[in-house]
This record gives sequence, structure tokens and C-alpha cells, in this order.
Amino acid sequence: MGAPLDMAVLDGTWRLQYTSAPDVVVLLQAAARLPFFQVGQIFQKFECRDQLRGGVIRNVVRWSIPNLLEATLVVSAKFDIVSVRNIYLQFEEIQVQDINISELLQAVIAPALLPRSFLSLQEKIEDYNEVNVDQVTPL
Repeated sequence: MGAPLDMAVLDGTWRLQYTSAPDVVVLLQAAARLPFFQVGQIFQKFECRDQLRGGVIRNVVRWSIPNLLEATLVVSAKFDIVSVRNIYLQFEEIQVQDINISELLQAVIAPALLPRSFLSLQEKIEDYNEVNVDQVTPL
């Protein structure tokens, strides 16, 4: 059957070797089908050092679209030990962290995201900056 799970040994960050977790599998499947999408290293982080029967587990997946976007997906869950070989998971949240957008992608998406009034104001500021100081006369 096996020895009881030692929470102090389990506590920490582990590189994931195998998973059937849907939040990770969907990313691996996307990377296999889409040549521009890459999945980097995958970790599980257990926070349970001072716990007796459970703690928090996070799946941490680094992914990217090379030369455009890099990010980290973090899926958090509480876990409780059910038996020597099984834990019960209660999912809590999904976060996208450490988003790095390339300058090229920023240039493409910024006009679509900025309000039109901001763009008009930006154009007026640029026009104003082009005025030669010698052409301005005091009132």
C-alpha cells in the first residue's frame, strides 16, 4: 500500500513529468496542432509544509507565441489527502501572469484598444509639437 505522504517532503516546486489534468493537456494539444504556439516547462508547486492532511497546489505552465507573446498560466487548487495514493482537489482559480508582449504586437493591438479620443488628442499634441517657436507671437 505504501508509506503515508510526508507533507514536508512534498512541499516545494516539482517539474511535472506526466499529467491528465485538463488545464495542462489542452495546452499541450494546442502546441502539437499549432506550430506557432509553444509550451515551455510545466511545474507543480505544493504549499503544505505545516499541514497534516492537505494544502494548496498550483500548476504553473509557461507558454508563448515566439517573438510575439510570453505568459505563465497558473491553476490553483486546494487539496486534501484521501488515501496513501489519492488526493482530492478543489479548484479555486486560474490566472495568467507574467505577460510579456513584443513591441510588434503592441503596435498592432494598441490602436484597437486605445479610445478614439486619445488618438485624436495624440494627433493634436504631435501637430502642436511641430509648430516652430519662432512662428508663435505673444498676445
